[in-house]
Amino acid sequence: MNKKKRINKEYLFLFTTGAVCLAFMAFTIMLFPAVTITSGENSYEVSGVFAIFGQVVTDEKLGELVFNFNPINLVGYLLPLVAVVLSVLAFKQEGLILNIISAALCVIASVTMFLEPVFFQVINPDYANYEVVISFGPIAAGILSLLSAVINISVFKIKK
Repeated sequence: MNKKKRINKEYLFLFTTGAVCLAFMAFTIMLFPAVTITSGENSYEVSGVFAIFGQVVTDEKLGELVFNFNPINLVGYLLPLVAVVLSVLAFKQEGLILNIISAALCVIASVTMFLEPVFFQVINPDYANYEVVISFGPIAAGILSLLSAVINISVFKIKK
């Protein structure tokens, strides 16, 4: 019986560490390109940080580009950090609800990341005539968030 509890603790530690690492990586990917703005043959890649916090850029081909602060995408990138804290707290405690909340936050974060171009155009209506498509960053962050959610659900199953 004691050996079974020890194995479960080791699995819990490994799974929790994996979930925490994936969620933290999803947060740091906001440094990667988030959206690509295209007008005709000209395009400009906007990093996640600039898509969230805003920026004024002068591009040779597209002219002056002004991005506004985007609180929706900021929340999308901060949710994995909250999930990290909840995962660590869930490991320290015996509560099962924290793992479920952490997994739910990761799923919400991934949906928010996949919809980043939509939110970008809503916050920046000047780019309604431009084609705004998702880049590598939110796709990778969304996938990592979903993987973190799956691992958090696995931790919930192991604890149960």
